[in-house]
Amino acid sequence: MRRFITVIFLFCIAFYGCELPPEEEKTAFSISSPSWLYFNNLRSIYYGVQSDKANQLDYYTLKKWESRSEEYAVIPIIVKNWLKEEAYIELNFKGLSDDAFELTLDGTAESIELPLNRKQQFELAIKLDSLLLNDKQITINDSIDLFTDRYEKTYFLTTTRDYLKLFE
Repeated sequence: MRRFITVIFLFCIAFYGCELPPEEEKTAFSISSPSWLYFNNLRSIYYGVQSDKANQLDYYTLKKWESRSEEYAVIPIIVKNWLKEEAYIELNFKGLSDDAFELTLDGTAESIELPLNRKQQFELAIKLDSLLLNDKQITINDSIDLFTDRYEKTYFLTTTRDYLKLFE
């Protein structure tokens, strides 16, 4: 009987004494494992990847951008954070070395100051995506037209669609 009580006591200590780690808070950029597996297994073959092991980030850029020689471009990059199970969209403003510029989106001027935080980059990418879907004009500093090439539009839209699928 004494052994039985000891076993029960040890079982209770082991069962109730184990503390589960606190569940991490989900953020706006948290992705699910199935969504990431879909991207990693089916879509990532179309992307070149660069790893930053120090910060535990992977940068996915559509391979077709490499063949484009546009002087000015806005190139979306999908960034995967290994540790936090998050994904971000980062915009590479190719050919724009200024810290600030004016972006005219379908006739409405908007001042952009670099660097943009993750939320601002996401919002700008979604805005550009919407304008491109509606064939609207996008201009920088009133002189540089972006997305004049239909392939460039397609590449941008493909990347944003793949990024948004990570959150379904």
